[in-house]
Amino acid sequence: MENKRKIFLLLALMCMFTCLYFVRTTYAKYLTTASGSIQASIARWNIKVNNTTVRNNDVITNGLTPTFIHSDHIADNVIAPTSEGYFDLTIDATDVDVSFTYTVAINQRSDYSLLTDFNVTGYSMNGGTTIIPLSTPTLSADILKTDTTRVKTIRVYVQWIDGTGETMDNAADTAITNNYESVILDVVLTFTQKAS
Repeated sequence: MENKRKIFLLLALMCMFTCLYFVRTTYAKYLTTASGSIQASIARWNIKVNNTTVRNNDVITNGLTPTFIHSDHIADNVIAPTSEGYFDLTIDATDVDVSFTYTVAINQRSDYSLLTDFNVTGYSMNGGTTIIPLSTPTLSADILKTDTTRVKTIRVYVQWIDGTGETMDNAADTAITNNYESVILDVVLTFTQKAS
């Protein structure tokens, strides 16, 4: 009887362990962890103006030299009433991976404000002969990522107006030489990425 009891107890324990095993595997919750990382290239933003990279509000120290149209009555490389000239801005976006808007603002420095007849009169694009008049000294356009030509040359025209449309008379023109040896135009270029 004692042996039957031991065998019964042994069988009961074996049944209990078998049931526990099946219950444990049936109601088990699996937990697995996996990790990884992605790598994405950052778009290039390397705009050049007149072969100078303009990052971190750089100042363009070369390449903004005006060219004045030769006159038999005015010395070369100086301005006087009736002088006309231009300067070029070449915006190179070949190393830029996004579309952007550029804005060019050209203003005479306030400490040179007596020379009111020296004005930006217009601009042309990419060597074109059509001069687009400017009513304000600001121009703006886009360079798109899909553009096949990613270099734009803007020729900005300036003139010391004398005759029609002038605000200074001959006495004011003459007085300028007593106050100034040169005139300075500030050229500010702003580049803004276009929204997606």
